[in-house]
Amino acid sequence: MKIVLLLLTMMAVIFIGLFTLEPVSPSADAQAEMVAKQAYQTAQAYFMECGGTRLDRMALVTLGLNAPSDISLEIENGSPDGLRLNVHHTHGGFIHKVDAQGNIRSVPRGRLARLIARFTYPEESEPPKLYGPFPSTRYPDPGSAARLAARNAYSAAEYFFYSNPDRTLTRDDLGAWCGRRDDGVTVDILDGRRQTLRIRARHPGSGAVWEVNSDGRITSPAQKAEASLVTPSRPFTPSRIATPEAADQEARETAAKVFSLSRSYLSEYRPAAGLKLDALKRAYPAYSIPPDVTVEVLDRREETLRLRVSHRLGSKVFEVDPTGQITARPLS
Repeated sequence: MKIVLLLLTMMAVIFIGLFTLEPVSPSADAQAEMVAKQAYQTAQAYFMECGGTRLDRMALVTLGLNAPSDISLEIENGSPDGLRLNVHHTHGGFIHKVDAQGNIRSVPRGRLARLIARFTYPEESEPPKLYGPFPSTRYPDPGSAARLAARNAYSAAEYFFYSNPDRTLTRDDLGAWCGRRDDGVTVDILDGRRQTLRIRARHPGSGAVWEVNSDGRITSPAQKAEASLVTPSRPFTPSRIATPEAADQEARETAAKVFSLSRSYLSEYRPAAGLKLDALKRAYPAYSIPPDVTVEVLDRREETLRLRVSHRLGSKVFEVDPTGQITARPLS
């Protein structure tokens, strides 16, 4: 008798669920929609900057898209003109379909899938962590295009060595990613061995040259070496914070780092709206602001750039003036 009652209860739950389904979780579907937008932007970067003709999952990963494991992405059509992407969250109620123009249409998933998702969705969910994609807009000067080519080539090389650790990288291996460019930039492999990798990107018309080595450090004869910031898959590991002094030290170091990156970003990309932290994160996807550190942009313009940085566990706030001078004062 108890078994019969249990079966009847289960059937009632399934019946009610199938015919009274509401969207499973707004946050789950919002995460999936955000990944869909990021995937489209990354696809455009692949088509426009790398000259790619057929998008695949490897290209998305190489160019910096790192979606959570509970979000599924299907490339229904990988051509530039007929691009179609399908994205959904394991615990979501909709499939987000993206077309070649970037339009997103959300359609309900099957009732059974939505029912399972409804009863298995966790109450708390981590937001998706996305590193990238690289900016998909044209750059105002040839030097920027050469630097982007070097950065993309290094990312492609890292993916190549991940699957082929003992092989030597050749130009043909990069051809699938950035072999054809319409901006005049040529990419040469000076040393294709993993331990001593050297790649050069050159713009013949302007003479701009950028080189990247095995550590991911980008250098130019006309500029100082930059930090190793070209690996989208390299996670940032925050240090352990045990005292307010350590928290303040992390905030000070973050202020100096973000200011340096901001100056480089504003000088290279010259955005009309000035500095925006979201754009800065996309331009330098390998660097992440520590989770307990707050960065405020007080002035967005390059000439008058000012930042304010503090740590949740710290006792001071750090302000950076346009010259890079950092001033500390007690938190009020």
